[in-house]
Amino acid sequence: MEGLTPSETRQFKRIAWTILAVGFTAAVAVYFVNRARPENPLQGQLESKRYLHDLEVYGGQANVLAAEFREWFAGLWYGENLAYTIAALTLIAVGGVRLVFALKMPPEEESEACDGVICAHPPAGHEAHDNVLRWKANKK
Repeated sequence: MEGLTPSETRQFKRIAWTILAVGFTAAVAVYFVNRARPENPLQGQLESKRYLHDLEVYGGQANVLAAEFREWFAGLWYGENLAYTIAALTLIAVGGVRLVFALKMPPEEESEACDGVICAHPPAGHEAHDNVLRWKANKK
């Protein structure tokens, strides 16, 4: 697999930082605007024992769990919960960009001085690289 050019690396980093900046700015703006969830006349139904009983009779425990999940999921899109949802989705998006970036990076090649272990060395001809090779030769 080919390596990335420096301009592609900068582009990936720029994309990740842009997503972070836009996402967290939106999350902070939503947090402070904090529009309340619109009033729903049926909102208190899940707290009613009779309604929960009827749900369970008609659809079983799965129906009750589905109704609770639906109520919870609907709550993610209003007020402070929306700000937290945007922040979480921002982190997931940046993680996805970083994953794509990591998959496009070439695998590191093994060096003779590392005994089959992947390690970082100064380039050949550099004084520190020569010292590592001398140490390796003296070790044998």
